[in-house]
Amino acid sequence: MIDDILADVKHRMDQTVIHCQGELNKVRTGRANPEMFNSLTVDYYGSITPLNQVSTISVPEPRLITLTPYEKTLIPVIEKAIMDSNMGFTPGNNGNSVLIPIPPLSEERRQELNKFTHHLVEEARIAVRNVRRDGIHHLQDFGKEDHVSEDIIKDNEGHIQKLTDDHINKFHIKTRYRAGHRSFGNYEFNGKKLPSVEIEEVCVENESLPFEDYVECRRYSLTITVFYSDKIMYEVTQFVKNMGYQVSQWLHYVHEYYDRFPKKLAAIYDQFTSETIHELAESKEDFEHWVKDNPD
Repeated sequence: MIDDILADVKHRMDQTVIHCQGELNKVRTGRANPEMFNSLTVDYYGSITPLNQVSTISVPEPRLITLTPYEKTLIPVIEKAIMDSNMGFTPGNNGNSVLIPIPPLSEERRQELNKFTHHLVEEARIAVRNVRRDGIHHLQDFGKEDHVSEDIIKDNEGHIQKLTDDHINKFHIKTRYRAGHRSFGNYEFNGKKLPSVEIEEVCVENESLPFEDYVECRRYSLTITVFYSDKIMYEVTQFVKNMGYQVSQWLHYVHEYYDRFPKKLAAIYDQFTSETIHELAESKEDFEHWVKDNPD
């Protein structure tokens, strides 16, 4: 009976991890992830069929997903399924495959995804702890009914706790602390200058958002800041339009290929990338110490 309880606990915890991973895989990031479409289905000769069973899904480029259906008549059906899913993608096709470009994340969108993925992981952690609670409750009831020694019950409660720790550790999510945008300030109190800063906790890495995406998203915000200036934006806009491009396309190009531009521009991006990484603190306390040590 004890083995059955432990097996049930492990099974339910496994299912929680699988479910959470599936939900995280659906999250739209700035990189092409074919698993985002695993939950989509299409009507295939009157039968509701998973998308990955009627087409080949591939990633020819970091920001492009292609779905090549086994029958070309499915192309408009697949496009409609993607549009109806409200995932925020605009599919197209080349006559043979459905093409899904993946736009880069804005800083605002990334922060929304951080909160959402953090919520998903926290819900999964709570679910695992609920399974632990149920398992220990069943163990204790079994011990009372069958007069099992307390030592045996305690030993198996420890086993359940280890299962809990192992499964919670599978929820890979890393957060760091940094200063909020434009949140620094110095205030005088009793004749003393006191530094003030808003500290925010940000998710910099999880199963769906690698750390490289966090850094790239921060660089993209720099691209917008550098070029979206009243002093030069008009000239930039006219130049880009005369070249036959949209401003958004041009900004995206600069962001992707900044290292091909003049050395001074590349140096700005490289310095910003370095500072983006080094501004992150392991804990809130570490960041508070840094602020106190660097009041200016």
